[in-house]
Amino acid sequence: SRSYLNIPNHQVAVKTGTTNDKRDNWTIGYTPGFLTAVWVGNNDNTPMSQVVSGITGASPIWNKIMTLLLQDQPDQTFTPPGNIVKINICTLTGQLACDNCPAKAEYFISGTEPKQHCSPEQIKTMLEDKAKKDQEERDKILTGATTLNP
Repeated sequence: SRSYLNIPNHQVAVKTGTTNDKRDNWTIGYTPGFLTAVWVGNNDNTPMSQVVSGITGASPIWNKIMTLLLQDQPDQTFTPPGNIVKINICTLTGQLACDNCPAKAEYFISGTEPKQHCSPEQIKTMLEDKAKKDQEERDKILTGATTLNP
């Protein structure tokens, strides 16, 4: 499926938002060369339809503008500032990734990144605890279903 948050052949950074009362929705996105912000709302500040969100209201407009701006432009890559470091972080502990842990790359201001590595034992314990909790939750659901449908 097509997403209005993508521009083919271009790296973009984009964020959507919708106020709780549906009075405003936004899409703000940029490339290294262009920034576009789109607001959608009623000029009398009344709420919009419940179906309108940043994705359905502002994003198509943002996409059309950015597509036009970028149509004859080469793709530009984002270059982090010199004081930013990219580190692999364990998704379970938030510490520096160790072997065999689920990890993802995160960016930090140099000097603020985690200093300690997770350990395989720590990961094993966390995964076992999660599996136990998941099983307990499944058991509760199945017990409830059995009670409802004897």
